[in-house]
Amino acid sequence: ATGGLTILAEVALPIEQLDAAKIAQELKNAQEDLADAASDEAKRAASEKLDQINELKAALGL
Repeated sequence: ATGGLTILAEVALPIEQLDAAKIAQELKNAQEDLADAASDEAKRAASEKLDQINELKAALGL
């Protein structure tokens, strides 16, 4: 059997569009979303998004 990989993403951007300024803006937006989250579910989702952006930033060495 062959293996496979499925990647699910809410937002997909071409790698050329990922720069320090774009990631900084996405981080700011995610932090604001987390601060504004009213429910536990919204907080969880915002926290996951923030973690993903931080992981992307680290992977890109930014």
